[in-house]
Amino acid sequence: FPVTISREMNQQSLKYEGIKRCRQSKETQNISIVLIGDSHAEHLFFGIADRTEDNVAVYLNHTFPFINQKDFASTSSEIISSPSIKTIILAMQWNRWCEDRSPKSPSLSQSIIETILNFKKSGKEVVLIADIPMHKFSAERCKYTLSGFHQCETPLKSISESQKSFMEELYEVQNSIPELRIVQLNHLFCNSQECSMAPNNELLYRDWE
Repeated sequence: FPVTISREMNQQSLKYEGIKRCRQSKETQNISIVLIGDSHAEHLFFGIADRTEDNVAVYLNHTFPFINQKDFASTSSEIISSPSIKTIILAMQWNRWCEDRSPKSPSLSQSIIETILNFKKSGKEVVLIADIPMHKFSAERCKYTLSGFHQCETPLKSISESQKSFMEELYEVQNSIPELRIVQLNHLFCNSQECSMAPNNELLYRDWE
C-alpha cells in the first residue's frame, strides 16, 4: 500500500525498521475512510482496504488519538479539514489508557466522547471498535510446539475480566452518544468457552496482542 499522500501525516508518521506506517489503500488523494489509533487500528487497515472500494487510510502517531492530547492536534485538524473523509474508525488497545493515565488525566470515556463530538461537528461519522482478545503468551507458543508445550487458547472468562474496565468506559460513551456504533470483535475469536489466537486453525496474531 502507498504511503499516505498527506504531507503532514507523512512527516509525523511512525516508522518500523525505517518503513513509514501511515498508509492509504489507493494512490488517489481522496481518502474517504480513516483509521486512527495505535497498532490495533493498523491491523484492521488491511482487511478493511481489501473489502471496500473506498480509499482507506491509517494515521498513526506517537500519542493517544484523543482531542485532549497535544500531539494529536495536527492529525485531528487534518481529518476535520478534509472534505473527502466521511468516516473515522477509532480503534486502539484501550487498556493502555486505563493503565498509563495519571490520576489527574480525564477518564477514557471522557476523552473518547470529547473526541467523537469534535469530529461529529464537522459532519464526520465515527465508528468505535472494541479491542481484540489479548493473551498472556506469545504467538510463537501457538504456532510452534516446543518441548511438547503448545497453547493457542485463553478461557473466555479471563478475556472478559481483562476487558471489563475499558468496556465499561466504552458503554459510557455509547450512553452519551446513543447513535454511536460500537463494533465488537470477540465473537470472531471466541466461542462460549475460550478465545483462540488461531480460529479455524489460522494464526491471526504476531504477538500476544
